Amino acid sequence: MSTSRKPASFWKIFAAAGLGALVVGLIVSFILMATLTSVLGGLSDEFYKAFGPPAKTKVKDNSVLKLDLNMTIKERQYASFSQMSFSLNSYVGLYDIIQAIEDAKKDPKIEGILLDVSSTKLGLANAGEIREAITDFKSSGKFVYAYGKNYTQKSYYIASVADKVMMYPTGHMEFKGLSTTVSFYKEFLDKFNLEIQVIRGSNNRFKSAVEPFLATEMSESNRLQTERFLNGLWDNMLSDISESRGIDKDQLQLIADSLLVRNGKNAVDLKLLDELVYPLDLEQMLLNASDLDDDDKPRLVHVKKYMNRKDQQFERGVSGLFPNIAIVYASGSIHGGKSDPSSIGDETLVKAIKEATEDPFIKAIVLRVNSPGGDALASDLIWDALVTAKEKKPVVVSMGDVAASGGYYISCMADKIFADPNTITGSIGVFLIIPHTGKFFENDLGIHYSRVKTAEHADMSYLTMNLNSFSRPLTEEEKKIFQQGVDETYHDFLSRVDEGRSTFNSTAEVDSIGQGRVWSGTDALEIGLVDTLGSLKDAIDYATNIAKIDNPVVGGYPRINNSGLMKFLQLLEGDQTNLMTSQEDVLPVFIENHVEQLKEIDDLGKIKASMLWRFDIE
Repeated sequence: MSTSRKPASFWKIFAAAGLGALVVGLIVSFILMATLTSVLGGLSDEFYKAFGPPAKTKVKDNSVLKLDLNMTIKERQYASFSQMSFSLNSYVGLYDIIQAIEDAKKDPKIEGILLDVSSTKLGLANAGEIREAITDFKSSGKFVYAYGKNYTQKSYYIASVADKVMMYPTGHMEFKGLSTTVSFYKEFLDKFNLEIQVIRGSNNRFKSAVEPFLATEMSESNRLQTERFLNGLWDNMLSDISESRGIDKDQLQLIADSLLVRNGKNAVDLKLLDELVYPLDLEQMLLNASDLDDDDKPRLVHVKKYMNRKDQQFERGVSGLFPNIAIVYASGSIHGGKSDPSSIGDETLVKAIKEATEDPFIKAIVLRVNSPGGDALASDLIWDALVTAKEKKPVVVSMGDVAASGGYYISCMADKIFADPNTITGSIGVFLIIPHTGKFFENDLGIHYSRVKTAEHADMSYLTMNLNSFSRPLTEEEKKIFQQGVDETYHDFLSRVDEGRSTFNSTAEVDSIGQGRVWSGTDALEIGLVDTLGSLKDAIDYATNIAKIDNPVVGGYPRINNSGLMKFLQLLEGDQTNLMTSQEDVLPVFIENHVEQLKEIDDLGKIKASMLWRFDIE
């Protein structure tokens, strides 16, 4: 009896071809990016030699520091070439911003700050660190004005700390509460006869990173943890805004629930804003606050220029000394191999930790973590390097927006862990994802497989995954083998935390707050995952004290060799600073973020200590 096979639909063939084209395109783009970055770096070095270094900024008396937070702010300063927009970009580091604010507080030439933060890409924890630095700046008696064409909710959170919060008269502002949305792909995959085989820790019911492939909506466990930490972050925001603006928290909640803020006038009536002003009015306010004549112009110095100022008497540390505190940056997803500016490679980070450990001038290490985790093996290698470092000198952890799963794995051994109240951490749990493409290739594309093997499981791979590995489903016996490996890795994770954190008495106690569950920084302090709430600066101050350092000088690791690009970009930047800064294009940033997520595909088949693949709080 013969049967006819249903031909593949046009859209399925189109989707398969499109996926192949996308993968090839990404590979070509990455190669092109690497080549152009190398070439431009060399050219910029030659340009720098020919025309000299960029001129140092001269800060005049009665100046105002323009704190532009609309630009992309990374964990550390670096330059790169974007393969999406084919442009050179320089990024300012969070610590550099905070240090500039602290320097401006002591600088007699700086009268105050103009905070320009219409829209910011900062996470809530890093936004809170800058907000804290501005609060400290205000203790000097100098003024802080905030002005925006519009205010997103996150940008308003930062701006609310200012003495005066102002907006363009026809601008818009949002104040609506926090939300997060998770995409679920199971039905989409089913339509293409694709199956994602998921194995997670036996009791890791909160490990929600795998849910998008298993269900069409949040599980009860995931919804429970998400509501808990999201409400915690929102409560922190309301508390800070309430304190700064003198508005009761219940009133702020009512404003959000009822969407009472719909335009600038609403915001002024509700006391969220002080005034609606045009740029010329703002200019006059700055002149008055800076004690300048009406026929003058406000002397604005952009924060990027201020970092490159001529007068270095307020520069951190002591000129001429070698760094004695190492900030080791662990930013991005964790994987094996080399790091890039947006991810953590175990080889690169282990090497950096060893360099900081063996450097006789370095007296303490501050590990700055902003990572959702990733490859469990790579996380363990980094953890081991840090344990070795801790035997020789203090190791302090500072958590940024996210320090979860593998990000927490590499943090748990520290002498002391600092987290922001809005940090997302925990997620102690692991999982494994193995796709099964056989039905799609056979039924829809007409690709069939025949195998010859010398042992029962010879065609099953758990070290090197490829399309052949995905062409058949796992047998029940193989699932049990993989489950055993995942459970062993989870137990190792529990053991690392139990060993590193004196707040826990057993792996069972760690498991009770583990199982993949995510916590806010505030909750993490309560249950013993972190030691104290504080900023990167607080962590550096603590490391300075326990290492008994008189004159702290900070150095960043891993070392970045892109000085040519940075110098070249500084030469190209103009000196003029306007009242308002144009915002960056959204599309290139959006695309680059998704490209980074696509890199995760390379780690399929590896045991992961990772949080959600896609996690945004709006």
